[in-house]
Amino acid sequence: MNFQQLEYINAIHQYKHFGKAAEHCNVTQATLSAMVKKLEEELGVVLFNRSKKPVLTTSDGLKVLKLARKGIELKNELEQFSSQESGEIAGIIKIGIIPTIASSLLPLILPSILEKYPKLHLKITEATTEEILEQLNQDQLDVGLLATPTENSSLEEIICYYEPMMLYGVEESDKNYVSGDDVKNKNIWLLDEGNCFRNQSMSICQIKEKDLGNLPFSFAGSSFDTLLN
Repeated sequence: MNFQQLEYINAIHQYKHFGKAAEHCNVTQATLSAMVKKLEEELGVVLFNRSKKPVLTTSDGLKVLKLARKGIELKNELEQFSSQESGEIAGIIKIGIIPTIASSLLPLILPSILEKYPKLHLKITEATTEEILEQLNQDQLDVGLLATPTENSSLEEIICYYEPMMLYGVEESDKNYVSGDDVKNKNIWLLDEGNCFRNQSMSICQIKEKDLGNLPFSFAGSSFDTLLN
């Protein structure tokens, strides 16, 4: 048994496909399949139901996977041990960020981080809140930049900053603040399903799904710029 085998089964569970898992791990599918088969024989259990499409992890496989992820995490800690002992910030950090803030936040923070920590490699992916939470729980990401609260007790939340929620298109110029009563019966354009800001907007402004109709066309956007323009 070795760490590579643990990473292989973790990738198969993630992608539910031997070919995609092999591509992710930078090995041939034949090599990955042979190593996984060898691990199954060593443990005396079947880890994956290969007859299903997509590939399904068996109940024994899920138990092994839980332990495997602990092993992978320990391996990563060992690899970073020397740099931590020397006080050097180095290694790879996998970060997921929601598209709502990525375009404005990343240009502000990346240059100074990369300049200060030249040996740190950031692997950044844009994804929805739901996707980021799932990948955090599966140890596929180290950090997620999300709108809080996530209501996920298994994760540690650190508040980075606050910003006001603004409405675009309100005609009353004498208003400094807009209440939910001011907009709840109006036609509101929101971001697409799955975007956390849509859910926050509906909650804060007391908007229900039935209030979003009555428009001459429908629009599902994932970008603030598109929505405004």
